[in-house]
Amino acid sequence: MRGSSFWDWFPIGKAAMLLFALAILGCKQAQPPAAAPVAQRLLGACTGETYGPEIREPHVTIGSDTRVALTAKSPWRCEVPVTPAENLEVAFAIGAPHGVAGVPLRVYFETTDGRRDLLQGAATIGDVAWQDVKLDLGSLPRQAGRLIFEVGNPGSEPSASFYLAEPVLFQKHDAAANNLILILVDTLRGDHVGFNGYGRPTTPNMDRLAAEGTVFTAAHSPTSWTRPATAALMTGLEPDESGVHNLHTRIPPNRRTLASVLRDAGYATMAYSRNPNVLPVHGFDRGFERFVDADSKDWGRTTDEHAVIDKMLVELDRIRDRPFFLYLHLNQVHAPYAPPAGYAEMVAGEAARPVDFYDGDIRYTDEGVGHLWERIRSWGLDSRTLLAVVADHGEEFGEHGGGSHGLTLYEEVLRIPMFIRGPGKVPAGLRIDRNVRLAALADTLLSLLGQGPPLTQRPHLLEDPQGAQPAASDPFFYSLDDEPRRVHAVCDGHWKYISWM
Repeated sequence: MRGSSFWDWFPIGKAAMLLFALAILGCKQAQPPAAAPVAQRLLGACTGETYGPEIREPHVTIGSDTRVALTAKSPWRCEVPVTPAENLEVAFAIGAPHGVAGVPLRVYFETTDGRRDLLQGAATIGDVAWQDVKLDLGSLPRQAGRLIFEVGNPGSEPSASFYLAEPVLFQKHDAAANNLILILVDTLRGDHVGFNGYGRPTTPNMDRLAAEGTVFTAAHSPTSWTRPATAALMTGLEPDESGVHNLHTRIPPNRRTLASVLRDAGYATMAYSRNPNVLPVHGFDRGFERFVDADSKDWGRTTDEHAVIDKMLVELDRIRDRPFFLYLHLNQVHAPYAPPAGYAEMVAGEAARPVDFYDGDIRYTDEGVGHLWERIRSWGLDSRTLLAVVADHGEEFGEHGGGSHGLTLYEEVLRIPMFIRGPGKVPAGLRIDRNVRLAALADTLLSLLGQGPPLTQRPHLLEDPQGAQPAASDPFFYSLDDEPRRVHAVCDGHWKYISWM
């Protein structure tokens, strides 16, 4: 880091009927493969105010929680054609601008013969936090009708604004669908994790998970600080291709991302970030239905990162009956190194040096990752959840006379840990020792999930999911382009040339 630095919807039998329903619902996403989850977003069929024509992905923030949402004034009404089916649900969230409260919301299902069922009474929209709503349509009559959303009192004059976070119609989790959890541990060096041979017990939980998947022992970031590195992870593009290379750049609004491809395929997409370089203001919300700033202002640390993970798990519980993509950006390992009491001693005995406290932060973060995965196991999702763990860059501890990161392009700041775990999709116990690039991970994950189109045309990290290793890659290029410092480097896998400009 530099400076302060969200299903298959109800099955209705025949392919022709499915295509007909998709057209009625005004679905905007690309048609995924038949076996993939499909979530139908309903705003395209709504009457009343909807997205402005110039806005493709409007985002609204309440508190620290940013979501894709419609902004309109009450009274407002939306009608969507629906035929109820077993396990069919609709989920959405509502909120209001600061200072606005008391706007009522009602949701009905009305059949073509006029029968009306009230699904949601007069819930009150508030301005303090998003209110999540999930409605079960499985008990409704199995006949065609319409889902009706009403905000405010019909016939009244336009009044208070409100926000409606994209309502989605879906069927509960299909056992054939696969989730994705992508965890980025900020500032984690590739040689300070047990699954890469580190002698200290910094990562026992990640070591067990890595052993159940494939480890990339020579993974490299394209740079040595957070924003361009994380942009490469999300877009599949190197910094010079994405244009994200300094504090004044952001992911372009027209750029597809890992999250946007999965959202278009019907996934619930949610991000939690504790790093101020990875926030909606920098374009990192692209494709995420929900993006939570997990107290990034406290990157210098009084926030309990385990508590952040617990909060995230509560929210993940709301969407785990849909295929989901969760991105979790953890910042504990970033300086200032301040592990809770006892963690540095756990790995270093009598901790005295900065690296001892750095390793203690790694051990504390590892416990959080272990806790998260135990909850995934308890939900019975571990066998159908693809897990990838990676870092954005490493850290210097005097190897070349300096410290921190974002200053040089030596191996200690470029080599990062990376593994992918996915039973039946990723070989267990495989270690790939050739150089691999962080930017290739997104398309590799999309390929393993059976989703697309890909973000780039680069080879995947696992060309053959059964374990055959692809040929050696082209030379790697690295860059720091943040005035006044400009450093470029190239590596052929054996030698590296660094140019200081």
